[in-house]
Amino acid sequence: MSSMSKEDYITRSLSKLDFKRWELYVVTRIFHRLNDPEIEFVFQQPVRNSSTRNPYLVDLFFPQFGLYLEVDEEGHASDEAKRRDAARRDRITKKRVNDEGSVDADFVHLTEKRIATFTRTNGQVIARSLQEIDSDIEEFITELRVLKCEYIESDTKEFQPWDLGKNLTAEYYTTVKKVLEVKDRPRFRTQLEALRCFGYQGGARQRAIWPSSPDKYGWQVWFVRVIPHKTWANTLSEDGTILTETLLDKNLEDKQRSENREGMKITFARRKDLLNQTLYEYIGVFRKVGSCQRDENGKLYWKYVRQNTKVDLPQPNLNHQV
Repeated sequence: MSSMSKEDYITRSLSKLDFKRWELYVVTRIFHRLNDPEIEFVFQQPVRNSSTRNPYLVDLFFPQFGLYLEVDEEGHASDEAKRRDAARRDRITKKRVNDEGSVDADFVHLTEKRIATFTRTNGQVIARSLQEIDSDIEEFITELRVLKCEYIESDTKEFQPWDLGKNLTAEYYTTVKKVLEVKDRPRFRTQLEALRCFGYQGGARQRAIWPSSPDKYGWQVWFVRVIPHKTWANTLSEDGTILTETLLDKNLEDKQRSENREGMKITFARRKDLLNQTLYEYIGVFRKVGSCQRDENGKLYWKYVRQNTKVDLPQPNLNHQV
């Protein structure tokens, strides 16, 4: 799917809900009671703690505020469950949420809120009343509204109203934002839409690099997978600053050794969103350091270090220092 409206996103997200009964009640009540189309939400947002582990899933995430909500049912009542929840919270709140696990240290740390559907009295687990749970929901909704007002009125924070269709287009970034910044998580549905930010006038493309050589401009746009596939195993460090490109196919070694990897790489990570739609997310401007080496398995690899978190549009200013 090349594009998706907000209506599509909302109805598809709601149709995929597979929560326990109280999670379903709390999350959908918040969505309907909040009733603010400018506030972005994500159900069951993946939060990857490391590149080698499966991500955590948070029940309801509000990316504009770095805030997420967890709904506690009776399975969270035991002391052991509380210890696991605390350890999980510690890992999640230090991370930036991304679809497949990059982390940007400049982004605000995440904040957790919880709504419990039970209480413990004299060692007994007792279900809370619907009125009590609804009261917590209203309190959480009020907090979201206050946060929005604070961001709008702040001199240091910025509130960008949620506009799913607009924020996925080159036109928005070249005419409104005029810059790509990692903290804004610029994402595009197609390579073509991303390339339009840099003056590309051709048709649809599905190649990893444009232009084919960095010699003319000193830079290239690079679309990279950050999960392994049959030819490459590319990994991004947890802080988002080091990208390692590992060649899995030995038959391609001679060809890849001869490739020109110099110059700046305006880099987009190929990801999947919650609804399994492909996205190309800007993750920064990278540059190769050193020469190719072999890892412990004898595979060739190249290492790239992030030079900038932003690039000016429509003509990229790669000398900008963060």
